[in-house]
Amino acid sequence: MNEKDNEEYMKRRFDRGSNKFKLDSFHIGDRADKAHIRLTAGFTLQDYAKHIGDEWYLNLNLFKFYQHEEIDYPKRKSPIELDFCDKRKYVVSLKIPEGYRVSYMPSGKSYHNGVWGFDLSYEQKGIG
Repeated sequence: MNEKDNEEYMKRRFDRGSNKFKLDSFHIGDRADKAHIRLTAGFTLQDYAKHIGDEWYLNLNLFKFYQHEEIDYPKRKSPIELDFCDKRKYVVSLKIPEGYRVSYMPSGKSYHNGVWGFDLSYEQKGIG
């Protein structure tokens, strides 16, 4: 792709469904291995955090995989088939501004069966 098409693709790939989303930077990793690629982006999402009382709330689950893709199993008569195997790893980092601290962090979650699964975890680094 040319540079303009590449930037448009990355905007769509990282877009978070808000007209306030602004892609600040992106990087496409080593392309030598056609089975694996690393995409990295930095973006700004104005007014995403909620300020209630004297606390700020932020949902870092920015990706809504499978949202509105429910399968009506009792009505469905044929199986669903995907032509590829897909493995994704997403890392979301948030720099806590000076003078603020994390007062609550959710516990992780995992689910795996014979067909698919996920691992979701949270951690705080660099506490000083």
